[in-house]
Amino acid sequence: MPKKATQTSLVTRSSSRRKIFRGNNTTIAKEDISRQQYDQALAAAKANRAAVVSATAAVQSYEQALHQAEGKLLQAKADLRSAQTAPQQVSVVRAKADAANAQVDQRKAQLDQTELDLSYTMIRSPVNGIVGRKTAEVGQNGQELVDVVPSTMSG
Repeated sequence: MPKKATQTSLVTRSSSRRKIFRGNNTTIAKEDISRQQYDQALAAAKANRAAVVSATAAVQSYEQALHQAEGKLLQAKADLRSAQTAPQQVSVVRAKADAANAQVDQRKAQLDQTELDLSYTMIRSPVNGIVGRKTAEVGQNGQELVDVVPSTMSG
């Protein structure tokens, strides 16, 4: 009988030491896991955590690059709209330049007319001399205006 009692106590001790670990849909007895396997699993878990951290940083970097690209896209669209209005702006500037050129031409014509009018105010004598007598009044036209006494008289 003592033999039976010993076997029973061994089975009881063995079952009490046998703790079951459940994870990742597998059931493993504690004594089945060696220290080396534990260390390998721990290292793999750390590597996986590091990979997740790295992937998260990469995602953040890509999101930042996406935001920058979206900003550049908005700027390019604004530049495009500005470029599309450039022909209209050129037309406006050309119209202003044409108006300015027309005004310059008008002013040149006015200047030419004024110079011509000024030339009519000068009385030129065909001989050198001194005005002796004024015979015309303001507003008279087409008659003798003054008598000129020649400065060199032969005598």
